[in-house]
Amino acid sequence: MNTFSFLDGTLLPTGTLVPVPQQAIMRYTANYTDTDHFSPLRFRPDFAPNQAVQK
Repeated sequence: MNTFSFLDGTLLPTGTLVPVPQQAIMRYTANYTDTDHFSPLRFRPDFAPNQAVQK
């Protein structure tokens, strides 16, 4: 990858590690329903959140 430049002129040099807060992203209630429940089907595009899941 090459050096990345943001719109405000900030540079992100090649090789810079950028941490991604995965837990915070996956628990964001605006994107996912019932974030405290393990539901791998939520990532399938053909799965509706209101579908019944056999337990």
